[in-house]
Parts: sequence; structure tokens; C-alpha cells
Amino acid sequence: MNKYLFSLPMMAAAFGGMLVSCSSDEDLIETAAYQGQEIEFTLDINSRGNDVTTENLESIWVYAYSGSGESAKECFALTEFVRNDYGIFKPETPIKWDSSWGNEVNFCAFGPTKDNYLHYIQNGVLKSIEQISCKMTPSNPSITINTPEYASEMQDMITAETTVTNGSNGTAIPLKFRHIYSKVDIKVKKAEDSEYDIDVYGALIAFSTPDTSTDYLYKNYTYRFNQTENPTYDTNRNGYGVQVSTGTPVNVTSEEQFATGEQNSFYIIPQKFESLTFCPYSKPANKYQNLHLLSIVRDKSGNQIFPTEHDLTITNRVTANSSALLFQYFNPDPEVEWAKIGRSYIPFGQTFEYEAGHHYVITLDLTNGIGYTASTDPENPDEPVLKMSLGAKVEVEEWVDGELVPVQANKDDE
Repeated sequence: MNKYLFSLPMMAAAFGGMLVSCSSDEDLIETAAYQGQEIEFTLDINSRGNDVTTENLESIWVYAYSGSGESAKECFALTEFVRNDYGIFKPETPIKWDSSWGNEVNFCAFGPTKDNYLHYIQNGVLKSIEQISCKMTPSNPSITINTPEYASEMQDMITAETTVTNGSNGTAIPLKFRHIYSKVDIKVKKAEDSEYDIDVYGALIAFSTPDTSTDYLYKNYTYRFNQTENPTYDTNRNGYGVQVSTGTPVNVTSEEQFATGEQNSFYIIPQKFESLTFCPYSKPANKYQNLHLLSIVRDKSGNQIFPTEHDLTITNRVTANSSALLFQYFNPDPEVEWAKIGRSYIPFGQTFEYEAGHHYVITLDLTNGIGYTASTDPENPDEPVLKMSLGAKVEVEEWVDGELVPVQANKDDE
């Protein structure tokens, strides 16, 4: 395993973060070699967590065309191949190789499903939208994926493409699938002797741009199958972050727990982000991210110290109305008043690049604090929420296959 250790500069609120990444090489999904008269597939998927696996993948969608450019022609339209009792994926109506296709056929496949709907808030009303829209044409096969705001609606996506020669062998059509997202989990912990009791109601990762000239990908993007080595993603600009929440708060202890009390992974479009800094506040020149923590904090006597009644009058110290509405629709517990849940801001501390097929675990150490107020706070901008004298140090460990590679510390840590 290859260990990268980043020691980041001291800051003015206490939290810790750990990211763990697993090599995408382990996430490749392959099928046995087969090409017969009838088109069908078998899958062998090796993945982790709530990613796509052979146990939960019931179907894949496949499109076929031959030729390229202006001479390209469709062999069969986008078709669902469903797994049978023997683990073989076949369409409802058998598809056989047609002589009009020519000698070679290009297959594009994705999973787990096309017919999935996600939800969003518009003018205070919950609406739904199809998650995947397909534009499968011989000259440009592609899918546009709308990314959910709510982590529990997100799903791992796999894609594959290959060119097969008619009658090349007598086993399954060879496909190698790839995970096109980066998987991210958020965990929380604190020391047993912490002076705070913290209930975490959720978290979100917020993506931003310094100005309108910078593009980043979050809300939706187009994946083009004919770019097999470096798939092309259409850029767009949206001010949303991926959110995760729970109606039953997680009481933070010395044992690491998911911020939701269960594993609701984010699936993030691979790209590079810088990080905000606090005390002093600094906004990067390029696209950036930070983490928002939703929590209630009490002292050991049970007195609530964040958010206070005064905090509730300051918008960016509590859950925003749009987030509160979204959580209200998904949260089965009517007792949770989301507009009274405190919000604090935590920087990642360094430039970070999400890679497709990698799994990152962010662990927040909340022993001495929960982060900062917003830079736009009207009274205490860019200050630690709980104490003014707190320092913080964030360590990031990334694990990938290979040899141990040392990474120099930031100059501020020397």
C-alpha cells in the first residue's frame, strides 16, 4: 500500500480529517469472454460498501452500433439486459447477431438502472426528475446524469464499452466496467474527555467558484462512451453541495461513526478542488470546497451552547431554509426542527483531487470544536464557533497500491 501523509497548518478551530482512498484498479468490473449468436453477458463485479456488486445489480443497459463517424449505424437501440437465475444478463426478447451489422459491433453499457428518479425543491414544493437521460446515437453515444442533492438517493454508476468481432470465440462478450464516480463517506468522533456533547444531524460538501469564469461539475454532466481512455464530461456551474442527513442524531463518541448513523455515501464527479481557509479567511482563485456540519452542542451539564437563541436569528448559523425543506421531506421524524439545527463550516485544508473509482473516508475529530462561523457572519465572521483560543490540525491519509512515498510537510508546519 502507498501511504501519503499531509500535515496541515494550525488553524483556529479544532477538528480533524482523514481521507482514505482505495485504488481504482480493484474496482474494475469484468465479464468472461463470450460471443455467440445470441447477445448476452455475464458479470463478475468486485467492489465495496454500497457500490454496485453482483448481489445488487439486477440489470444493465446496452447500446450497439457499428462503424464510426458519418458511416456509423445503429445495430440495436438501448436495451435492458436482466439477470436470470443463472447470473446471465439477457434481454426480454432475444437479440441475435444480424448480418447487416457487419463484422464488428461496438457495445456501450451502463448500470445499475436507467429508470430512477431523484427529488429537488422548487418554490417550497418537492418535485422529481429522471436521473439518467440517454442520447444514444451511433456518432455520439452518451448519457446525462442528474446528481441528487440528497446522499440517500445517490447511486454508484458503472460504464463499459468494447468492440467485438462476429464469431471471435464461443464464450461471453468481454466487457470491462469502470466506476465513474468518486465515493465519499463522512465520519465523526471525539475524545472521551471532550468537554462537549455533540449531536450530529448531518453534513454536506459545498462546491463553489470564485467567479462565473470558472466551471465545475456537480448537478449534472454528460458522459461520452466513445472517449474510452479519457471520457469527456460536459462542464456546468451549479451552487449545490451533496447533502447527507438523519432524523435521529448521531451522538459523537470516541468510536468513529457515519455522520448519518449509517452509510449514505456521496458519489462525486471526479475533479480537482482547492479549500477555503479560515482565520484569516481566504478564498482560492480556483474552484473550491468546504464541509458544513449540522449539529447541536451541549456542555456536560446539558445546557445547549450551540446554536443559542441568538444564533437562531442569524441565518448562516443555522440550517438554511432550502436545506431544511429538503431534510423535512426525507426525514421521517416530525420532531426534528431543521431550522433550529446549528451549522458550522470546516475547511478541507488543502487542494484535493477526486479520482474515479476511489473511495474516500473523511473523519472529523470534534474533540475541541466543530469548526467556524461563515465569512459572511454579521457579528463574528470566520471565527471558531465554540472557543476563540482553539487550534486545529488536519491530517490526511490516502492509501493506494504501490510503494511508500513520502510527502513534504507544508512550510507552516516546519
